[in-house]
Amino acid sequence: STGQIYLRDAAGQAVRDWPTGIGEIYNLTFTPDGERLIVVGQAGQLEVYSIESDRQNLALSQQVANLVGDSRIYSVAVSPDGSQILIAGGFFEANANAYLIDLSTNQVTPLPGHNNLVMAAVFSPDGELIATGDLDATVKLWSNTGELLDTDAKERPNSAKRVLSLAFRSDSQVLAIGRASGAELRWLTRDANPTRLGDPLPLNHPENRTVRSLGITFSADGETLLIASDRTVHLWRVNPNQPRRYDFDKELPQHRGAVNAIAMLPQLDPQQPEQFVSVGDDGLLKLWYVDEVYSERETRRSPYSQQLLDADVAIMPDGQLVATARPGQLEVSTATGSRQISLPDQIPSSPGEPPIQFGEVPPTLTRLMPHPTRPLIAAVSFEERQGATVHLIDIEAGEHVVAWQPHDRRVSQVIFTPDGEQVITAGYG
Repeated sequence: STGQIYLRDAAGQAVRDWPTGIGEIYNLTFTPDGERLIVVGQAGQLEVYSIESDRQNLALSQQVANLVGDSRIYSVAVSPDGSQILIAGGFFEANANAYLIDLSTNQVTPLPGHNNLVMAAVFSPDGELIATGDLDATVKLWSNTGELLDTDAKERPNSAKRVLSLAFRSDSQVLAIGRASGAELRWLTRDANPTRLGDPLPLNHPENRTVRSLGITFSADGETLLIASDRTVHLWRVNPNQPRRYDFDKELPQHRGAVNAIAMLPQLDPQQPEQFVSVGDDGLLKLWYVDEVYSERETRRSPYSQQLLDADVAIMPDGQLVATARPGQLEVSTATGSRQISLPDQIPSSPGEPPIQFGEVPPTLTRLMPHPTRPLIAAVSFEERQGATVHLIDIEAGEHVVAWQPHDRRVSQVIFTPDGEQVITAGYG
């Protein structure tokens, strides 16, 4: 939320941290070679950094800023060879956009023709094709040079057919389209010139239930299709007797809110079953096996998940990890263990002000910001009765130093000055 990048190795050790200056970060994506990091801001900024030097491609960032303006970027994809970036988004219907970016030349090629927000944009695994989809239910197929190959547009835009997600199968022969109500497959006519979208093959739930396809992906072998929806993930299997047909297999009622994202994990060992991960509105991240057992492992569960939707995490200068735990608690973790710091019944306030007291259910501590040199962390909480409260907490002693209430409404950001002597807060009132 502060625009800071934290780069860690596989063992969790710090490699490099640097500020981006773009405020809240919406998306992070590595290029396949791992040498560059693509950063997208909440307000539509795009920055590309070298991992070795954290040097930014300023010319490209400025060029994209001039094109995108105040639009938001909802989808980011990198070509399989890492030479191109695909971004898509918009700001209401007036500025729907998708752009193809060549990282070697900084050339930006517009992909025009969408009349509503472009929510999904993907490369095919062979890198030759691009698909984009928008909230007017339109799907467009492009070459990797930005040439329009085919368009599937509805004569009358239907909100139920809005495109929310797209995925190519590993052989680049099939495009899966996730819509606001349902999903479909398109076999591509790769032998035609140009390549065309085949007729839609709907994926209908056997109970004729409406399925909002928030995310969609294929397994590595292409035999399983996963669709993330409200509270569930739906699994479809290719029909062994009809290779162009996928049959409904199972519904995994795994989350207590919308399943916002799903992704297949790389199968490093062919002897091990394939796995996928899902992330939901309930604050849970779950790991699943794509096999007959469908066992799951939750990496985080909390009885207060609904109150933790604004949870946060921060890394102290000495490497300690501080994260939002249950309401009113922070969890401090090191390589040897973890401990909790809880809100006391009364928190000391500014000089001359009475202590601050909270209700029976303490508020969630978020917007965590470590002090640059001392074992202190600033945090923010919000209650309708109390408004916003900024907390200064001594991580080493496990105690609240002071709290104050500078804003009537929510606090969006809190930072220390570089010398650590002052705290700056920004809020909505």
